[in-house]
Amino acid sequence: MDEHSRHYIIIRKGETLDHTPEFESFQRVCAEQWPAVASLLLQIEAICVQYDVPTATVNGKMLSELANEVDLGAVCTLESLLSCIENIQEVAEVLQRPGQRFKGPSGRDAAAVVIQTYQRGYMARLVRFLL
Repeated sequence: MDEHSRHYIIIRKGETLDHTPEFESFQRVCAEQWPAVASLLLQIEAICVQYDVPTATVNGKMLSELANEVDLGAVCTLESLLSCIENIQEVAEVLQRPGQRFKGPSGRDAAAVVIQTYQRGYMARLVRFLL
């Protein structure tokens, strides 16, 4: 990747702004490893959608380095994905809010799963206590 270029990719409301000149330049520079980079971008988008993150700025250089590591067999973790985000303070603040993961489009379903899990655990403990 070019040392002098700064490729910052903007993800707004869970969608990558892919019609910007900066994104198109980044896509040309990373053409060889684009499938891995695109996969990582989709994972970051999914996190932004799930937690209803308004805006995230991704460092393209760090993302391409992570894509190289993933191509070599490294495991991609949430921490490694978040390390590629430039405005991590704002994003981390949103991610750490209690109940934030229930604000995305499938938030009601996620909340229902958590409620059912706790209810089933309570009922199992109650039955075990009564027997």
